Formats: sequence, structure tokens, C-alpha cells
Amino acid sequence: MLSLDEGDNVKRPSSGKVEGGPERQSIANECKLSDSRNEILRRKFSVAQKVSSALKINPTILIMKLTSLVLPLSLVALPAAAVTVVPLASTMNEEGFISDRDITGGISRISLGDGSASDLDGVYNVNDETQLFGSGINLYPNEGNFTVGSLTYDETDLTGSGTEVISIATLNLASLAASDIPAAARLGWFNAPTDFVFGTLDAADTVTFTNGVLSGINLGVTASFVLTTQQGSLSWDGSFGINGNAISLQINDTNTLPNPFNPTGPPIEDAPIVADFVGTVNAVPEPSSALLAGLTLLLGVGRRSRK
Repeated sequence: MLSLDEGDNVKRPSSGKVEGGPERQSIANECKLSDSRNEILRRKFSVAQKVSSALKINPTILIMKLTSLVLPLSLVALPAAAVTVVPLASTMNEEGFISDRDITGGISRISLGDGSASDLDGVYNVNDETQLFGSGINLYPNEGNFTVGSLTYDETDLTGSGTEVISIATLNLASLAASDIPAAARLGWFNAPTDFVFGTLDAADTVTFTNGVLSGINLGVTASFVLTTQQGSLSWDGSFGINGNAISLQINDTNTLPNPFNPTGPPIEDAPIVADFVGTVNAVPEPSSALLAGLTLLLGVGRRSRK
């Protein structure tokens, strides 16, 4: 170990800078670092002496034992999140619809048309659903088999025993606007770009498990149908939610907007847009089915434990 004592020919001015060139400056710096390390060790040993005195253990042995314990713990990584995806594909009631009374006077209902993937389920006269407007559109190419989107949760703390409630981590509903009620069909209806916009999750949005089996989803976010005109965007607001396995998209709101078919004409005042869709999430079994699945899982675990 390098050290400087009074016999060294190193002059130390009041500024703290060592005279005698860079080599002596380097030696002085290393000495300061060595002094600092020694002071840290001295303090640690002093603490170890006090603890060892109380425990009647040699302080050197105590330091060695603590070092052997702390180093392995510092190498232990925290468990990574186990992200699990739950698809929200749903079977929707065939009477689900979107209607607007004043902008186009039209309605599009899942059950309208012949039920095929390419049928014309819109746009019909809101006052006479037997009257098809123009050549029609296919607003629901998936009919009642909505893909909706997905949610995720972290199953790290899931034990698989009893009733457990876990927060929902993320919610993605892009499929609803992309494939269930596609933008191109909506453009053909409203003669303007439209979209569905959803709010964010909060702590109350959860998934429930019964003996390790998904038995319910509880979430609710805002939902808006947004129509973009040359003057800007307007939204008709409502809600999207899942309660247990029941899924719902509900919008019933009014707005005043320029006529998309006659932008220079008078505005359309208090124009309502209604969206009414209900159904069941395929990934969540009926309550009785979830209970049966949970009991089956527990019985299987019991059998394995007896072997």
C-alpha cells in the first residue's frame, strides 16, 4: 500500500495541490483514497465490535459471516411479472345496433341482412327497418362474433386457492373499431371519418379467480363515438363495461354539428347517436361452470397429493 510520511519530499501548499509533478500528485490522490477506505473499514469494524460484544462473537468472524450473507442476496433478482392475456372475444346479442336519427336517419343492426359474413346489415331507415338506404353497407362483418380486444393481468401473486381478485394491467379494445365495426363501413355511412375512443383503467378494474379459474371480469371505462368534420371532431359519449361475463357498449348522446352531406347548410342540432351492444365474454364461463371447474381443479390436486 502506498503512503506518504513526513520523510517524503512532497510540499503541500495551502491550496491542497501537491507540488512536484503529476507523479507525486497521483501518489497523493491514491493516499487520500486509501485513507478514505481505511476510515470506512475502521467504522465498520467499530460497529462490528459493538455487535459482537453483545452477541459474544469475534468481530472478524461476524464481518465474514455478514459479507457471505449479503453478497448472495445482492445477486438475487426480483421475480419478473407474469403477464397473462385474456381475449375479450364475445358473442353479442343479434339485436345490437347503432342508430342516428338526424344525420342520416339510419340504423344498422346485427340481425338485419341475411346473417352471412357479407350481408348488408346497414344502413336502414330508422323509422322503417325494412327500407335499405342506397346499396347498403356491411357494418358487422363478424356478425355477432365480436373480437373486441384483450386485457392483461399479472398472475405472479395468484395462488390458485379460493377467491382471488387481481388488478387489470392493460386494456386493448382496438379490434372493436378495426374489425367488428370497421372504419371503412362507418365512412360509407356517415360520409366522414369516425372512431371509437375509450377511457383508461383505474384500481377498481379487476379480474376474479375462483380456485385458479377465471370467474369474472369487473371493469368500466368511458366510451365515445367520435365523428370528424371539416370544423373539428365531435363525440357522443357513453360507457364500455364488463360485469362477470356480461359485456356492454352503451352510447346515447346528442350533439350539434355541421351537416356532413351539406357542409355549407344549416347545422344539425341536438343530433342523437345511439350504440347499444350487449353480450357475453367467451373466456369467462357461466358462474356454475366456473365453480365446477374450480372444484375439479381442487379434486385433481387432492388426488395428486395422495399419490
